[in-house]
This record gives sequence, C-alpha cells and structure tokens, in this order.
Amino acid sequence: MSNIVHSISTFECLPNELLMDIFDYMSLNDIYNGFFGLNSRFNLLLNLLKNLRLVLDRTWKTETKAIRFFHTRIATLIVKHDEPIDFSFFPNIHSLKLYRPSIKQCNTIQSYFIPNLEYLYINSIHLGHSYAQLCHYIFASSFPSLRTCRLEEVCNNSYQSSVSFPILTNVQWNIKSDIYRRVLHACPQLTHLKMSLGSNIQIPLTSNLISHRHLHHLDVRVFAVGEWWYDNIKSLLSMVPNLEYLTFYIDRKKKQIKFPFDAFASMLTQYVPHLRYFRANILLDKSLSLSELDIIKQYHSLFTNVQIDTITLDKNSVSHLHISSDRPIS
Repeated sequence: MSNIVHSISTFECLPNELLMDIFDYMSLNDIYNGFFGLNSRFNLLLNLLKNLRLVLDRTWKTETKAIRFFHTRIATLIVKHDEPIDFSFFPNIHSLKLYRPSIKQCNTIQSYFIPNLEYLYINSIHLGHSYAQLCHYIFASSFPSLRTCRLEEVCNNSYQSSVSFPILTNVQWNIKSDIYRRVLHACPQLTHLKMSLGSNIQIPLTSNLISHRHLHHLDVRVFAVGEWWYDNIKSLLSMVPNLEYLTFYIDRKKKQIKFPFDAFASMLTQYVPHLRYFRANILLDKSLSLSELDIIKQYHSLFTNVQIDTITLDKNSVSHLHISSDRPIS
C-alpha cells in the first residue's frame, strides 16, 4: 500500500498575488488589524497596497491606526455621514462620493487638499444653492484632473465674470435657470451629459450656441411638459450633431397635450443622424391601443420596442409609454 501524504494548507501558503486579490474584498480596518505585525512578509504586502477604497459611515474615526497607516494610499473615499471631515488627511483621492453632504463638507473640498480628484459625486438634493463655492471651483478649473462630476444642482452664483475651460467629460446636474449656457460653454470636451429641464428654461435655436461635437451620450429628464418642451429639445439636439446615445424621461403634467411622435422622430433624423441607441419613458394621459403602438414604431428606425406599462397609484391609473431601440424579448 502506497503512503498518502496529506498536506495542510494555511493562509500564509497562498502566493502574494492571491493575497493581494483577497485584500481587495476586505475593509482597511480588517486588513490592518488582521495582518499588520504578523511577520515581515505581511508588513511588506500591506505597504505595497495602493488605490485603496475607504467607506466612512456614522462610526467613522480618522484617527484609527488603520486609516493613519493607509491614508496616503486611499484613492476612493465614500462618506456616508454629515459631520465635518478633513480632506487634507487623504491627499491622493481620485474618487470622492458624499452621500449625506453638509455645507461644511462641500466647502472643505479644495484643490490644494485633493489635487488628483477625477470623479466627484454629491447627493446634494437638500443643499440647494448652499454649495455655490464648490460649484465655482469646479467650473473654474480648480481641479485640473476632474473628469466626471455629478451635482444635483448648479447654481446661478457659481461663476465669476470669466470662466475657464475645464476638461470635464461627464457631467450630471439639474438645471434651475439659464445657467446651462455657461456650463455648456465651460465644458467643450463633454462626452456624457445628464440634465433635467423645467418649464423655466428656454433654449433658443440659434447658431450662436457652441456645437458640442464630442458629446455622444445624453440623458434628459423633462418635467412639467407644456407647449415649450418641443422647441427646447430641438434646440438642445441641434447642438450635439454627433450624439449616439439618447435617453428621455418625459413627464407630461398638463392634460390635453398630444405628444407629437411623428415630429419628434423627424427631429431625431434631422439633428442627430448618428444616433444608434434610444430609450424614452413618457407619462401618458391615457393608454394607447396596439394599432397606435404599431404606428409609433414606423416613425423611426430606432423605435424598435414600443410598450405600455400601466401602474395604479392611489386608485389612479398612470400609463407609461416605453420606447427603445432594444429588441423586444420574445
């Protein structure tokens, strides 16, 4: 009978590459408390870790040994509390997300604290105009590496008399006034744009507005739709001739307004001839028949999938019309 040798594997037997992959799924506190000081090999591995991710919730403490050990190598910082924070403690942040921002937090975001910032997300729906200082810094090129920015609202008083040209390529915001002109003019390299339009916005159809030839992805939410919306969308699309991806959410607040599907389709053909993906969600006053849905499909080659979804809310039925270039699932 041959002898069978049973080998016992331990965590330390794993190769360095696999250990580094495992550390990606662990919190910084667990990594530090579990492995720092075990031996010279683990100490070396922990010193080699970079591009780290840190989540600060309500129990956060920046003075923990783990954060003091890793703080210069944290690239992604996610803040889920509203208490003041010293961003200078994290000088190499590339991605910053504030889920419960306070005014103090926003005003502490300074380029000399985090000069390498590339992605900024602020869930600022309750801040209103209170973070105008930060808006000004963003659109005045104070963050030279910033590529993607998501703000719930850009404020009127966010600008000085002259605006530089930042290298932002991805912007999401809610427009509350005609500030869109200055924002679009300040970001000529935009490739992705997500915006909301209300009835207080008027976008003139004029050649004086800059043509954004780099913009390929556009996501528009239109609220309180009335007679004004069609001309605004036409003007907006006239500025983005190379658009390839377009999504719409259209909320028809006013009654007795017939949606011009044929004219809308003609607008797409005329102004965005390179469009290859389309999706729209339109609130209707009433449902549509199958024959009416078939007619809509014929208006544009990207109106491939046209469906009605009826939802009952507070005993009231609301019909959503979904139009997309996605092939319907059989």
